[in-house]
Amino acid sequence: MERKFVLSAYPDNEIQKGNLKKISTYLIEQTYLAYQPTQQIRVRKIVSIQTGYVKYTHTFKEGSGIIRDEIEYEISKEIYEQLINMANKQALIKTRSIWQLSGMNTYIEIDQYEQIPLLVAEVEFQNEEEVDKFIPPNWFGGDVSLDKRLGNYQLWLQVQHSK
Repeated sequence: MERKFVLSAYPDNEIQKGNLKKISTYLIEQTYLAYQPTQQIRVRKIVSIQTGYVKYTHTFKEGSGIIRDEIEYEISKEIYEQLINMANKQALIKTRSIWQLSGMNTYIEIDQYEQIPLLVAEVEFQNEEEVDKFIPPNWFGGDVSLDKRLGNYQLWLQVQHSK
């Protein structure tokens, strides 16, 4: 379960005030292998900016909107490369920084996309109660959780059409 918000700018003021504590940063290359309106299969190459460690994942998502089921597991570099070569598509590339909100057990993922001028904050939840209780900080932009045009698959499609 997740909610997604468009940011007008990186929250530098919040960082300077100490309201956000950086946990980690990753470079993510994401490619979709299959898609239906309520199901997606994707692969990712995830590189830790801090350590250089590279991880490859295969993910199946089902559902739409805020509440979706997700199965994700790690795969080998060789399997990842075979799938990418078979797909013959360009990856959606983003830098993801994970932050902790001061005084809260809430983590925010801020994604800055490389090919598309877009900056989003995403908050993941364990259950519907957490979703309902969450009050976004003032610096968050509009809630776009239900806007399919800003879903990663649609953004990935934009990248395919801009080749």
